[in-house]
Amino acid sequence: MSFAYMRGIDQVYERDGVSYTALRGFDLAIEEGEFCCLLGPSGCGKTTALNLLAGFESPSSGDIVVAGREVRAPGADRGVVFQSHDSLFDWLTALENIEFGLRMGGASTADRRATAERCLALVGLSGHGHKRPHEMSGGMKQRVQIARVFANDPAMLLMDEPFGALDSQTRRVLQRELTAIWETNRKTVVFITHDIEESIILGTKVAVMYAGPASRIKEIIEIDPAMGHDRNSTQFAEYYRRIQMLIEEEVNKTLELELH
Repeated sequence: MSFAYMRGIDQVYERDGVSYTALRGFDLAIEEGEFCCLLGPSGCGKTTALNLLAGFESPSSGDIVVAGREVRAPGADRGVVFQSHDSLFDWLTALENIEFGLRMGGASTADRRATAERCLALVGLSGHGHKRPHEMSGGMKQRVQIARVFANDPAMLLMDEPFGALDSQTRRVLQRELTAIWETNRKTVVFITHDIEESIILGTKVAVMYAGPASRIKEIIEIDPAMGHDRNSTQFAEYYRRIQMLIEEEVNKTLELELH
């Protein structure tokens, strides 16, 4: 049995008497220690799938299980890193933001400070713990978000385009850092992205979705770890062409529907 899975998921929204089916027959299995990138065209339901895994929403039908337990609500076993850094508390320092979940959980002052310092070092921000969000760059804020999640030691990390709002240079730096962190602790990760290159560089597998509505997984591509995250390799180019073809097919379908 997989560490986590979504099986037979339908997600239907009702608004003003109108139904919209975001997902239909959505299946995804995630193994322990895997870095799964969920990729697809805009509006395909990637974030809906992540919100369901996080427990922020309940499925209209189907089963969601993480570490043998059915997902019914948010839980400490699943840590979420959002695209926006607005989830940081402006009135707290970086260290205090990282400590927040531990403080709510009743950890001692000494234990939570030691954990926060360790996680701050993990994301390359040693010496910046005294800074508040308004004193930090976008990249630094995202590092703090990641450190805060790691401090709570969840079984699974759910990341919703955490680097999407950053410039390309900062994004590449954080991609390298996230890869190094993951290779150290092998947390199970589900990472949402629009970026084909990012999915290949970060993922151990890429799950490509059909265009919405009523989306599901179109194809899963296993990434050979021997590639070593080398953007210049022939293997990287082959992965890129294959995934780009899958995405273009779905984008073209969407454009055809809009034209007709």
